[in-house]
This record gives sequence, structure tokens and C-alpha cells, in this order.
Amino acid sequence: MTSPMLDSREPPVGEGALARRCRRSLTFAPIGVFMLLYILVGLGFHHDELDRRVSEAMSRQAHGPLLAFARDATTLGSTTALLLALGVATAVLLTLRQRSAVFRVLATSAACSTAVSLAKVTARRPRPDLRPPVAHASGYAFPSGHAANSVAVYGSILLVVLPWVARRWQRWLLTAVTILPVLAVALSRLVLGVHWLTDVLGGLSLGLALLQVSCWLSGGARPAVPPAQRPSPPRAARGRGRRRSA
Repeated sequence: MTSPMLDSREPPVGEGALARRCRRSLTFAPIGVFMLLYILVGLGFHHDELDRRVSEAMSRQAHGPLLAFARDATTLGSTTALLLALGVATAVLLTLRQRSAVFRVLATSAACSTAVSLAKVTARRPRPDLRPPVAHASGYAFPSGHAANSVAVYGSILLVVLPWVARRWQRWLLTAVTILPVLAVALSRLVLGVHWLTDVLGGLSLGLALLQVSCWLSGGARPAVPPAQRPSPPRAARGRGRRRSA
């Protein structure tokens, strides 16, 4: 018995069509935004007035329910949560014999983690120095690893799952369910005072850029459908086939 949300036969939306949609919608904006921010940070753009104003405003509001929300939401972008999501997605996709999809998800996630580390050690941007501090985090600030890795992990899982979802409204629902936690993680990093606004924007744009690359590389591919799950030809067609062979 299959889930009403997942069609275990031929996916209604091919990955080739999905890749074309990604190319049209994402274009070069994420790559351009990230590169612009990276260059500005590399040139010494460390404490812009907008960054400082946003951080100070968030710090003043960081108490009560908003602070509790931020502390809970930021765990969705933690290493533990992301590895758990990757483990569950890998197990499900391997059960469906989607080895190429598993490779795409893991490769995109690993590429994002590597890119974040390289950007941090080359940009060497210090974290906000708010007084009093709301939370503490180690390492450099740009880009936000929580934001970037959340986009890469949850987004890549979404892209390989969408072709298997039969109805349009269900695809929109899954997309919203994926986007909202990512936005919550991004907001939490600002509320907790561990990133500047441009750090978070850089992380989001880097994650989106890597999803774009994943879409390009997967263009034209379709999920393999196990023979046992393929729909059998109509009875009339089988009859015509037997008459021709006779």
C-alpha cells in the first residue's frame, strides 16, 4: 500500500523538467549575490551600518518567546539535525532504489559544507560583538553555515522528492514545509546575535547557488522505476501484441 502523497510508479514530473524549472527560476542571482557579498567582506566590509543596526535591533528583541523560538529554530540547522535528515533521506531513497538521487543529495550537502569552510577561512570576518551577548558561537562569521547548509540539505532532498509527488498542491505544500524551517534558521542566527545580516544572506545565497549547480548537473535525468512497480500495459494492447507475434 502506497502513501497518497507519493506515487510509487512513474513520477508525474520528470527530473529533466524539474531541472529546467530550476534554471529558469534561480538563474544566476544566488551566485551573483554570494560573490558580491564575499568580495565586499574580503575588501574589509566588516561592520556596515545596516548590519550593525539590524544586529542591535534583534538584540533588543531577544527575550521571552522570540528568544525561545530562536534557540529551538537554530537546532534545525545544527550538524546533528542535518545529519539526521540526510540519514533518513538516504534510507528512504535507497529503499526506492534511487542511488543517483542519494548521490545528488550527499554531494550537494558535502559541497556546501566544504564551500562554507573555505569561505570562512578566507573571508575571516569576525562575529558580532554585541553587549551584552545573547549567545556565543565559535569560528568566523561569513557566511552563515547554519543558513547555507540548511538550504543545501533540505533543498536537495526536496528536489529529489518532488518528482515523486503526484498532485500540484502537495508539491507546493512540501516546498513550503521545506522553506519555512530554512527561514526560521536564518532568522534565529540574527536573533541570537551570532551573525550579521550579510552573513545570513551570504549563507542563503551560497546554498541556493549549489542547488542551482545540482539542477544543472542533473538535467535530463529521470528516477529509475523498479520493473515490479511499472504499470502494466492495457489489456487491449497486450492482445494486439500477441496477435502481431502470431
